[in-house]
Amino acid sequence: MEDDLSVKKTYQPDKVLDVRGWRCPWIALKAKSQLRQMQTGKILEVLSTDEKVQENFSFILKHGGDRIIKVESDADCHRLFIRRG
Repeated sequence: MEDDLSVKKTYQPDKVLDVRGWRCPWIALKAKSQLRQMQTGKILEVLSTDEKVQENFSFILKHGGDRIIKVESDADCHRLFIRRG
């Protein structure tokens, strides 16, 4: 992985995908669709309320070039920052 998820680093997303209230696999399908439209190196921020979103995305992204570079969670939402590979 390019960056350690525990490192405090600020990323400016190039696109934000708000899928709060959705569940996987729909979240992953929508995110993959958005990522395909983005250029390599761009960052997609995914906003989700699904408590398993990080686990599901890690599994889905492991075969492609896209990578989760940061995860932030609070009581309302999970934010995944995904760099297009």
